[in-house]
Amino acid sequence: MKKAEFTAFGEHYKFSQKLKERNFYNTFRQDIPAHDYNSMFKNWWYRCLNGEPFVCWPNHVKHFALSSGTSEAASKHIPVTKDMLKAIRKVSMRQTISLSEVDLPKEFFQKRVLMVGGSTHLSFNGTYYEGDLSGITTGKYSVLVSVFL
Repeated sequence: MKKAEFTAFGEHYKFSQKLKERNFYNTFRQDIPAHDYNSMFKNWWYRCLNGEPFVCWPNHVKHFALSSGTSEAASKHIPVTKDMLKAIRKVSMRQTISLSEVDLPKEFFQKRVLMVGGSTHLSFNGTYYEGDLSGITTGKYSVLVSVFL
């Protein structure tokens, strides 16, 4: 909430006021409705697509992941922020490092691994890049770790 406090979303839902309350978690749950994709896009995310900064997260959203079109529309635009990419990298590294805590036979680490992700080709429309999430994370921000004994 602190990070999004001064965004349009944070100001609309009075994050600054809620953060001052002792039990802001319960207030947040009571006062801020759950949104599905369509309501988030219709009310907020479309503004990011048009290049407006500080809509739901600080700064501009420069990347949008395209969903595989699971419902209602052929594809949906999901904002991908620098903070989100940083969190993905951090979790990926933690998952890789945590393998050392599991009692796996050393042969496990001597096998080859095939990873199949989405296309790393991103389309740029003048305001943002769009493409597969795995392509966004792999193409520009990934940390690839190979572990061999």
